[in-house]
Amino acid sequence: MAKLKKREPLNTLSASLENYLETIAMLKREKKYARIGDIAKSLNVKSSSVNTAIKFLAENNLVIHEKYGYVDLTYQGETLALEVQKNMTSYMIF
Repeated sequence: MAKLKKREPLNTLSASLENYLETIAMLKREKKYARIGDIAKSLNVKSSSVNTAIKFLAENNLVIHEKYGYVDLTYQGETLALEVQKNMTSYMIF
């Protein structure tokens, strides 16, 4: 995973980071919670990669994560995740 800069403008969020937000939202819908291991399993990546991404997303106020705890979306993160899902659905229909 590329080295991430803290506080990048949100309009430059990579597709990979958008996938993390979308996966967290999906897990919360299905299981009512998301943990690092669940996210890693869903995306077929290592937990260390998830930790790096979650740290970046937390620094940019898109997720809330307590060490060894659940990952939750902030209002801004949830809004962005829904936007990503809507764009993906539109793309698939087109």
